[in-house]
Amino acid sequence: QGRYKAILCDRDNYLLALLKYIHHNPIRAEIVERLDAYPWSSHHAYTGKNNLLDLTDTDQVLKMISESKGRARKRYQAIMGDGEIMKKDEVYATIDQRLQGDEGFVDLVLEKYDGEVKRERRKKEYTLLQIAKAVEKHYGLTLRDLRSAAKQQHVMQGRRTLSLVAQEYGYKGKEIAEYLSKEPSSVTKYTRSEGIKSEVEKLIRQILAANNSNNQV
Repeated sequence: QGRYKAILCDRDNYLLALLKYIHHNPIRAEIVERLDAYPWSSHHAYTGKNNLLDLTDTDQVLKMISESKGRARKRYQAIMGDGEIMKKDEVYATIDQRLQGDEGFVDLVLEKYDGEVKRERRKKEYTLLQIAKAVEKHYGLTLRDLRSAAKQQHVMQGRRTLSLVAQEYGYKGKEIAEYLSKEPSSVTKYTRSEGIKSEVEKLIRQILAANNSNNQV
């Protein structure tokens, strides 16, 4: 579903669920009715029926299930058939399209690799209202405050953060300016702000967490 990408996965929480989602793709596409009926799936390698040319490394996943390969394969088949499958939104609405795990896992990875993990945002994945609500909650402001002529430091910080987050999600300066009832030149200044990257990333994680929470309700 797009160009190839690798997702760094918090294996204890997500790897089996992601594997199950991928292996059920042919069933969702109504190509076959059973997992073992689709010949071009790595599912067969995990069941031990076929691992042509040893292309699939099954050991890591099977050892997560059981140290006994025989029991692991039986348990794997039970997991694949239990009917509980991640939703598409849960699979693709990863923290930053490169990491899949809870917030603690993401923080650990980003700290270890010092920002080397490239973040990708889907264009206008969140509305300006959703972004504004996260800013309101984070800074204790209201949308009226953000749109006002107030110059207090925390209000200016809120506007800058909102502008930078919106820019991350593909909004143009003119769109952000209209939403904030400001001149485009003001938003240009906000998006050139230095030193608040951590605030922007923190806010983005809050938006994602709120969205994932709403999806689970």
